[in-house]
Amino acid sequence: MNLSAASGWGIIEELQIILFAASGRELNPKRLKNKNMRLKLWSKLLFVSLIIFSSCKDELSIRTIYPTEGEEGTLVTIEGKHFSDAKSNIVVKFADTPTETISATKNQLKVKVPDGIKLGEISITVTVRGKTVTAPKKFMVKFNTFNPSNHTVTFSDEFNGTRDALWESLTGAGWGNETFSSDSKYITYDKSGSREYLELKAYVENDKGELKNYSGGIHIPDKISNGSAMIKNPDNPFYYGYYEIESRLTKGTQSIDSIGLWPAFWFQHSERNDPEPGKYWYEEVDIFEPGACQVRDDYTAFHYWTLENDNAPHSDTNIWQDPEHEHFFYDVDMFNWHRWGVEWLPERLTFYYDGVPIHTIRKRVPFHQKPRLFIDLQLNPEPWGCANPRTTAGKFIGSFQVNYFRYWSFDKNSGY
Repeated sequence: MNLSAASGWGIIEELQIILFAASGRELNPKRLKNKNMRLKLWSKLLFVSLIIFSSCKDELSIRTIYPTEGEEGTLVTIEGKHFSDAKSNIVVKFADTPTETISATKNQLKVKVPDGIKLGEISITVTVRGKTVTAPKKFMVKFNTFNPSNHTVTFSDEFNGTRDALWESLTGAGWGNETFSSDSKYITYDKSGSREYLELKAYVENDKGELKNYSGGIHIPDKISNGSAMIKNPDNPFYYGYYEIESRLTKGTQSIDSIGLWPAFWFQHSERNDPEPGKYWYEEVDIFEPGACQVRDDYTAFHYWTLENDNAPHSDTNIWQDPEHEHFFYDVDMFNWHRWGVEWLPERLTFYYDGVPIHTIRKRVPFHQKPRLFIDLQLNPEPWGCANPRTTAGKFIGSFQVNYFRYWSFDKNSGY
């Protein structure tokens, strides 16, 4: 028996008429005085019960899913009733993304978490011949987080009173700073407790009668000069892998609202990247870069952005943006020690804070070539806002202390 819901509701309405005709309000069949009315009511109730039983018996349903969390490609088992032995009759979706059905029976499906799925809790739905049901429990999409203990460090600098020869000092004009200097006043080393660290300092200086911002920064280039041309740096060890620093900020006596510090841990590429013919893309990954207006006790940001321009790669036009490419992270005291990292793979970027993944990017992962790596400190110029008021030559503004830099290389099949 397989009656429609409309038929069932029609019978229920008829029952209501019988009941009210019998007593106005009486709903208990045992109390109906008319024997024929009682028999008729009991038969109707039995009929409705059979309809409900038949309907439930044939109803598509999901009883459970397992596991309830995993990353892309994880095999998920869905158990329930009235699926189909034919995979062609079944559509399984993770949120709005359909996935491959590996095997199918009437009571069990095996599927894989699809590629490119959004992280977090999502619903799983099963559709069979036009009927759709939702799993009673949501599935948590995540990824295997990077575990340093499973890997060997490829390159590191613990900054114990010196730095590796691969680093070069930044000199000359910065992006917002008036001057990067290699002088030991701005690039120095110190110790606090068990930590020995690199310290990049920022000062206001008298430069030929004009007050200007001076600070320090270091980088490992992706290209070097061979005397006649720029060639790829053969000693640059970086590519896909995990990059991390441990750092904190300090400040002078000025208010936090006018400190103007602009620390950054980031990398970029220096070669053309043409995903479309004739289009130049500038790309950089800012692992830790709170701008001067963001250097507070509770605010920082991760960024990844690209710049598209056919003829003028340094123009500020045609910024390629996507909401996924920027993430603001709150409730962080940057004046205490924290770890900032990024896991760079061919298919995604994942940003880490104190070893915990915070944000991931899968759309247009950057440049796929050796990067130029930076650790630097600048002071915001006045036109950009939140700049330090330059009133006294020699005034210490603040510093960017870096306990270590570490890099682990791996390929996408390394089982991390």
